[in-house]
Amino acid sequence: MTALAKIDSILADPLGHARAAPAAIGYFGLELPEDLLAAFGTAAHLPWVPDRPTPRADAWLEPSFPGSARSVLEDWADGRFDFLERVLFTRGDDVSQRLYYYVCELQRRGEIGGPTPLIFDLAKIGRPTSLEHSVAATRRLCDSLGVDAARLEQGIETANLRRRALARLDSDRRAGGSLYERIGRASLFSPEVFSVVPDDLPAQTFRGQMLLAGSAPPDDRLHVAVERQGWTVAAELHERALDRLGPELVVGGDPVLAVAGRAHASPLGARSFVDRAQWLLDKARRCRADAVILWLASEEEALVWHVPRQRRLLEEAGIPVLVLADRRWDASDGAAEEIAEFIGRMAR
Repeated sequence: MTALAKIDSILADPLGHARAAPAAIGYFGLELPEDLLAAFGTAAHLPWVPDRPTPRADAWLEPSFPGSARSVLEDWADGRFDFLERVLFTRGDDVSQRLYYYVCELQRRGEIGGPTPLIFDLAKIGRPTSLEHSVAATRRLCDSLGVDAARLEQGIETANLRRRALARLDSDRRAGGSLYERIGRASLFSPEVFSVVPDDLPAQTFRGQMLLAGSAPPDDRLHVAVERQGWTVAAELHERALDRLGPELVVGGDPVLAVAGRAHASPLGARSFVDRAQWLLDKARRCRADAVILWLASEEEALVWHVPRQRRLLEEAGIPVLVLADRRWDASDGAAEEIAEFIGRMAR
């Protein structure tokens, strides 16, 4: 099986690797430390299925939950995750935190079964007490998963290998952005991705480079919309971007302090404290973006407040930006057509 065929195989059965393992945990939310997940052994993000009905989840969840959470809860009710020992959620992500409480309550009422839910009580305010809280939360989660200091150090080494693989891939993009989106998504479900990604991806030429920022789309559909116009998404700035794991983690002492400090300071997630407008502009310059698409799902209630300043800084820098705010999560509201029109205007 070729490397790219392996990627497609993982996306076709995202829980296959976890099902085959002697023991596995699931997680929902991308602010759970990769180092701790790697230290446990086999961990897979709960997969979501776009464009599918979710009648039970719709009856339980408020409209503010995105399609990914609805899909996950529908699968949970169907028993798809029953083989997992536990599922980790994070307080650093609003959707993950709220879904944790819904799962707990639905289990208490006997509406659903499934694995034991745990929450990573991450705090992200930039002050010492918040960091101390996150350190204590990391220790509790390590204890719950049976991860001691030695195993956590091994997990950090494994996570650093994954960081290197993603950084190498992200810095040498040759093919269309849709391929890199699929690789990044597959990396959430199986560590096999990090050993099969080829160095000789097919080189392609495009008329322009786009930065895709805002909410994480359900899959590569926005990337494909850009590629249909002869452009490519050269980088992403959202929670599922290829650089989501950050730089390698250096441990100078207690590994728990290192892991907790990274999670506390991470700019990912709506609850992080970062100048999002400057962050976006810096990212656009680093990836030499000719333009930016700022796509925000309608359920996104926090990031949208930063849009006016983000737009202003980009326009002042001479970087065209298409703002697609308050959009359907499945992009079925004309996003592809607006992207085509945007790129067409720049070509004139």
